[in-house]
This record gives sequence, C-alpha cells and structure tokens, in this order.
Amino acid sequence: MLRTLILIACTSVAPLASAIDVVQLATGGRVVGTIVPNDDRNTVAIDLEGGGRLTLTRKQIALVTPRSAAQQVYAGRAPTVPDTPLAQWNFAEWCRENGLADESRVHLERVVQLDPNHEEARAQLGYRRVGDRWLDREDLMAARGMVRHSGDYRTPQEIELIERKEQQERTAAEWKNRLARWRKQLGDRDPKRVAEAVQQFKDLKDPDAGLALAGLLAEERNNSTRLLLISAAANVPSPASLNALAAIALDNPDPETRYRAIEALAASRHAGLATPFIKALRSNDNGQVNRGAEAIEALAGPSAVSPLIDALTTKHVSVVGANSGGDTYSMSPTAGVTSFGGGGPKRLEKQLKNPAVLRALSKITGENFGYDEVAWRRWLASRAKTEQVDLRRDG
Repeated sequence: MLRTLILIACTSVAPLASAIDVVQLATGGRVVGTIVPNDDRNTVAIDLEGGGRLTLTRKQIALVTPRSAAQQVYAGRAPTVPDTPLAQWNFAEWCRENGLADESRVHLERVVQLDPNHEEARAQLGYRRVGDRWLDREDLMAARGMVRHSGDYRTPQEIELIERKEQQERTAAEWKNRLARWRKQLGDRDPKRVAEAVQQFKDLKDPDAGLALAGLLAEERNNSTRLLLISAAANVPSPASLNALAAIALDNPDPETRYRAIEALAASRHAGLATPFIKALRSNDNGQVNRGAEAIEALAGPSAVSPLIDALTTKHVSVVGANSGGDTYSMSPTAGVTSFGGGGPKRLEKQLKNPAVLRALSKITGENFGYDEVAWRRWLASRAKTEQVDLRRDG
C-alpha cells in the first residue's frame, strides 16, 4: 500500500512512527527508515534504519512505500544468515515463500557465487547449462542471435524493421501536422501568407510526405484546393500519393478533377500507373469501368490491350425490388437486360457497351473493330504471331 507525499506531510503521521518505510527520492535514490512526527509541514523527518535522522523537503521525495511485515522480518534476519550455500539457499526459499522476490534473488545470486554449480539456484535465476557453461537468458538469446528490445527478444533484423517503422510513423505524424498548418494557412486573410502556403505545396517533393498528403486529399472538399493538392501529389514519389491520385481519377464525380488527376499521374512518370485502372475494368460499376478506360488511354501502352478487349462489353448485376408476386422472367435484347426472380428481390443482369474502352483501344492500337471482341482477338493474335516471326528473324 502506497502513501502519498500529502499523507507524509500531514501532522497525523505519528501512528506511522512504528512502520519501516522505503522513501523513493526524486533524484532516483532511496532511503530506508521510519517517518517520525514533525511540526514543519514542508519537511519530512526519517529515522534511518542504520542509525541517525535525515530531514528532507517534500520536493525531494517522490514516493513512500511502507515495508510489509515480511520485509521487516527480513531486515532483522538477513544480517544473521550464515554465508554458506545451504543457509543462503534456505533463506532465499523463505523470501520466495513470503513474496519477497527481489530479496530472494539477492540470496540466490549469493548461492551461485559460493557454489557455481548449484543447479536449483541456477534454475531459479534463469540459467541453463550449455556444455560446461551456465548461461542466463540474455546469454542464451544472444547465442541464438537475439537481442533484448522493448521487453522482448528479437533478431537484429526484426529490431531494424521495428525501428524503421517507428521512425516512419514519427515522420508521417510530423508531415501530417505540417501539411495541416499549410492547409489552414491557405484560408488566411493575408494574401502573402496564402501565397507562401501555395508555394510550400508546389515545392513539396519529400516522399515521406506522401501518406499525409494522401489523407489531406481524401478529406479535401474545396475544389480549387483539391487541384493544388493534386499537382503537389504528382511531385511526391510515394505509393500513397499515387494511390490517392488513382482513387480521384476513378471515383471523383467531377470530370475536370479526374482529368487533372490523370494528368498528374502521367507527369509523375512512374511505372505501373495503369494497374489500378486495369483492375477497375472488372468492376461491377459500369461508370468505373469507363473511367478506368479513360485513365488507361492516357497512361497505358500495348500491355493494356487484352484487358481492354475483355471490357468492351461488360455484364453488371444488380438486385432491385422487394416483392414481385410469382416467378418472373423477362429479356430485352435491345437493352441487353435480363431479369429473373420470384417473390423477393429481383436480380438484374445488364450487358453494356463501354465507349471509353473502345476509344482507349483505338488510340493505343490505331485500329477500330468496334465492339466485335472476336475481331479484336483475331487481330491481337496476328500481331503476336508477327512479333514472334520478327523476333526469330532478328536472332
């Protein structure tokens, strides 16, 4: 049970005069003794266990922990224990049985000093015999290439990864705060401060700012500010910033904003920019299929031709209605719509043509076979065959 400094300073400390206390000092040390009554509320008097009296100010004391009954018995018995392996071992066991773990360890360590091969003491201290040597846990882990880090043992490689991640998180937090300040400054009444913030975003090139910039872009609702952030993201070589631009190009409802995001991606000149847009060609959202194709038209090359052919016409499934009576089946060849269902929701399948996909295909290939997938596949196969022949000729 802990007593606070307030209790120490109170004039009602007299009942505690018989207790033996451990006084933790603000400097990190400690004093063992008995707190005695004192009329000065700003100081604490302690009768030291080894004799003499010490007076401390309240500011010099961090904490007071009263000694338990077992600790007081220990203080009386410890000096009388014979300095032999058996006596020290028995007293260490008494300490352990009475909840005095730290004191028990002191006597266990004395046992192995007196008898280095005392197996029971070694075991309780965490030692293991390896050959003719006794190794504690730290030595054992070191032999396995493990190092203690944050309360656990890890390989140096794990520690390096952990520390790198921690540093990245600290850096990301710093950038988040910095970008938030710049964003706030954009709304300042002073035109010079606004211009300074604009320039800060224009000069931004640190890849460590990518995650914070992506977060800012996702939250931005002002269109002119969003366009400024889009331009900034193009200059930040970070997967997070590029993914943020791709999300805008696919999902933003404003065509001009989407176009600016695609322009920014193209200006960044990074590899693999078309990947999220090729994936979008398989979306159940027909609008996203066409927006993906718009981006592919600007960003991709021949490698996107086959996925585009697959997406010339796409099937989209939706569920509508709640109650429809009996079983139903309907088909509209002109609209490419099929519906079927019973007494519950209806599942609609729509086969739709995607004009943006056709435009992208025509621009990349210089050909136009309309929505005839068979013709496009035949052309693609002939191109592949021609390239194989040319390759053999070059060899």
